[in-house]
Amino acid sequence: MALKKFRPSATTVLAAAVLALLPVLATAQYRWLGQISENERGRLQRALTNAMSGVARDLDTEVAGVVGQLDVKGLVSGAAPRTAAPASQAVSEVLYLQRPAAHDASLPLTRCDVRAWSCSAAEWPAEFTGISQEIAQAVRTGSSHDVERLSRIVRTAKGGHPVIVLPLSEGSGYHDRRREDADDREAHDHGNGNGVSGVALVLLDDQWLRNELAPRIVERYFGPSADSDFRVAIVNRHTPGDVVYVDRNASVDDIVSSPEGRQELFALRAGIGRDRWSRKEGEGDEWVMVARHRSGSLQQAVDAVRRRNLLISSGILSLMGIAVGLIAVTTRRARRLAEQQIEFV
Repeated sequence: MALKKFRPSATTVLAAAVLALLPVLATAQYRWLGQISENERGRLQRALTNAMSGVARDLDTEVAGVVGQLDVKGLVSGAAPRTAAPASQAVSEVLYLQRPAAHDASLPLTRCDVRAWSCSAAEWPAEFTGISQEIAQAVRTGSSHDVERLSRIVRTAKGGHPVIVLPLSEGSGYHDRRREDADDREAHDHGNGNGVSGVALVLLDDQWLRNELAPRIVERYFGPSADSDFRVAIVNRHTPGDVVYVDRNASVDDIVSSPEGRQELFALRAGIGRDRWSRKEGEGDEWVMVARHRSGSLQQAVDAVRRRNLLISSGILSLMGIAVGLIAVTTRRARRLAEQQIEFV
């Protein structure tokens, strides 16, 4: 009897085609997952940068808002406080120097307790030794340019308080100064040297900054610590061992040693003769915020997601291959059995 010529069925041909396409699908999926991983890394980096910038902006905005509500002239003159401003919680005290009528006249220092709303004459505290002479000289000249150069957050010698050097314009306190025309202001400053009436050193409450303001703003942008993708720490720029804030689920040394992002904080400066504040990076920065991904690094986090996706996709492709192979084998057996039944009949 002549042997029958074997002709594969349509199911067998389809199964063979699918099995041949599986390596192509696997290669394309590998490249696709790699592109997705790179896009995810970029997204996480942008999210981190935006969150850190938001923390820096809101920190400066809230501090500037608190200081802007402080009626320094009213405090020094003994006028009744207008409102129970939040400055009473954020500001521990104010040191005030008024520009004298004569250039060589003495400069009595007035020390004010914001919470008690009272002032008295005082000597320069020891921690201000390093900046007292520079401030006094700027007050004597009365030049807005000299005082604006000091208008930044500074750190006292003992590191006890962050201090805002706040210039006060003629005739009013900082809180209600009106905008002046730039040309008139320049002529005013250079023509008679009467740009400022005095300088107030606003001593911010360190505990309020560390225990209330900084944690609240960090959580606003990074979310609760348990749910956040990043571990955040804030340290003193000049004394890295001075930890302002750290995520309770992380070690500050781990974050500082290899951060994924870095942001200068407290870079605000008070505008002279205009109702605004500005940021100048690298000038008067008080704190530094650093952050890293909770997986160790952004690359590690992305690699972990990529490995997981590869395992899942490889498993799916493997199951597809096995299923197609089983279908082909089952179909061939069924066909052979049918042929045997026909031959028997």
